[in-house]
Amino acid sequence: MIPIIIGEGQRLLEDRTTAGLILESFVSMEIIKQLTWSNTCLKPYHFNTHKGTKVDIVLEDKYRNLYAIEIKLKASVNEKDFKGLKQFSALAGTKFKKGILLYAENQTIGGFGGKNLQAVPISSIW
Repeated sequence: MIPIIIGEGQRLLEDRTTAGLILESFVSMEIIKQLTWSNTCLKPYHFNTHKGTKVDIVLEDKYRNLYAIEIKLKASVNEKDFKGLKQFSALAGTKFKKGILLYAENQTIGGFGGKNLQAVPISSIW
């Protein structure tokens, strides 16, 4: 039994796409779980267009303001990683309040050419 677990762990280290999907699912469920006990009432959604634009999590508050979260298994991010958040921001207009890209690093950084966009460590959700 142990060799199978080690083998699967090794496969995840080699297959970043699968590892990224697992991380995306895990972080999404953690955020949704935290919404159940939060004093802030937010409704979670997923955003995806037929042209392939996506945002992992969209949160809507009671005023219908929108907050978008993208999850990446990367230690560094660039402007291209914000493509989905920027397109969502353009579509949402004035209802868009903030876009967060959660990534595998330990510092918060901004300045990605969009309104209210930041890269934030995944660890900040805990």
